[in-house]
Amino acid sequence: MNNGNFISIDPGSSDPTGVAIFDQTGKLLLTGSVRYVSAVNYAEQFGKIIKKHDIRFAMIENFVVFSGMKRHNSFKVQAQVQQLSEIFEHHIMINPAQWNGQKWKDAYKRKIALDIFGKQFNNSHETDAALMGDFIFRKAQVSLGEAVWEALNWLARTKKKWPTMKEQSLYYLYQNYIDSLKAEKRVAV
Repeated sequence: MNNGNFISIDPGSSDPTGVAIFDQTGKLLLTGSVRYVSAVNYAEQFGKIIKKHDIRFAMIENFVVFSGMKRHNSFKVQAQVQQLSEIFEHHIMINPAQWNGQKWKDAYKRKIALDIFGKQFNNSHETDAALMGDFIFRKAQVSLGEAVWEALNWLARTKKKWPTMKEQSLYYLYQNYIDSLKAEKRVAV
């Protein structure tokens, strides 16, 4: 039974936005890139991806511009993040440190991707999208087991950011949600 798929997205400014599509078990199905030409074109490209691949929710790397930042085109990337959060009604914002806390450089991330997926990707944004989606899904699976797909879907619908407390925090958030439904007698015990 196919419950749909999810997409992991790493926005880019001069390079295209990297995308990785996973099924409900966390298996990587494909990767690709979406070039930002205009806001309308960007939305149309992602609209086609959503329909073609039955995307239920997105994990979007939450690139945040901060005072004093010297990265070229950083505000362009922030605008893409904002647009992506509007394109994908159901989404989870992932801070870079939540999936790449060690701040691995591109060469090392490409090596890790080769070890995990058995292939190299076209660019660093595709690599990051694949690694982020895989890492977050596996991290959630550790505390949620078989309920990982339902919990990530729930989190995406709440528009909450990825929990920043402990690794099990998603489990507790999701369990509180289930408990509240049971208390309201909306779910059979």
